[in-house]
Amino acid sequence: MFLNAAAALPACSSLLVARSWEEPAYPNWTREFADKILSDSPWAKPLTVPITLPPLPEVKRNSFAQIELPPGIGLPRGGGGGGGGRTGRSPDSSNPFPIPSREGSNTGVRTEMYLTIRWASALPVRQAMTILEPGSAALDKEPSDYIIEIPGFLTTMFPKGATDLEEQLSRNARLLVKGRRPVSSSHVRVPEHGMHLMATMRFPRMEGLSAKDNVLHFVAQIGTAEIDAAFKLPAMAYRGRLEL
Repeated sequence: MFLNAAAALPACSSLLVARSWEEPAYPNWTREFADKILSDSPWAKPLTVPITLPPLPEVKRNSFAQIELPPGIGLPRGGGGGGGGRTGRSPDSSNPFPIPSREGSNTGVRTEMYLTIRWASALPVRQAMTILEPGSAALDKEPSDYIIEIPGFLTTMFPKGATDLEEQLSRNARLLVKGRRPVSSSHVRVPEHGMHLMATMRFPRMEGLSAKDNVLHFVAQIGTAEIDAAFKLPAMAYRGRLEL
């Protein structure tokens, strides 16, 4: 008896987690609850993705020597001294503004970007959008495709603009479920906007997909960034049905 009860605990726990997103019932949601659904929930996964940005333009060691500076004005030196007449000499440890050199290799800048992979076609996500932006999402009809939004791409990754990201996602974005054929995006849109870009992708719906398929992966290769977001399908149940 004790063993049977213990074995049932994981199933009960999973059910409680799934139900927690239905309480309180929509539309009695706070803005904080709606924001949580859009940013960190079974339908929205935050990801920290390592990337290498393109190398910065290299500068010759004597490039500053070609600039005619007014008499008595030179490049700054350490210790706050005036450094009158100093031009493009070799940098030393006391110089807080070292002059770049072609010596050595410039392989780019390693950094991170912070993305959110979000199922915009899922009912709870559409409901959350109506709380934060009334009238921004339709609730009466399920979208014919899966719609995935990814905010957070850095514009500095794409010197050629948003169309570069669109093309890469069109080539590389996939939905993967074990035992099924990969699904490619049917449409990608990335508007030009500020310092960050948001991609919106459509994917054909998978026939017969259910919680029994367990895990669905969204994957893409964008430049040096490898994106892999795993979504647990049982946790995406909402109001008695799978919502994607």
